[in-house]
Amino acid sequence: MERKVILVLPVSDEGLLQNFVKECLSVNVDLIAIFGPEASRFDDEIDWLMIDLEVDPSRSPVTTAHSDETWDEVLEFVASWTTEPSSGVSLIYL
Repeated sequence: MERKVILVLPVSDEGLLQNFVKECLSVNVDLIAIFGPEASRFDDEIDWLMIDLEVDPSRSPVTTAHSDETWDEVLEFVASWTTEPSSGVSLIYL
């Protein structure tokens, strides 16, 4: 998994969300961009999972919601996000 991630909605099984967040934390993901319907709800759910997991806020990836943007706009946004070291983008389907 890269340090920049796009979670593509809809999610087929919300039970997979916690393991997804844990994996993101284990590989030091910097950005989780959530694309699709209900992106704001999933943005909040991921933030709450990080609180429940007692993640240090300094280690917590940034989450962004993109329900009203085109695929190309989301790709452009994610591509412009700077990471150290440089990173590609992982597309995640749950």
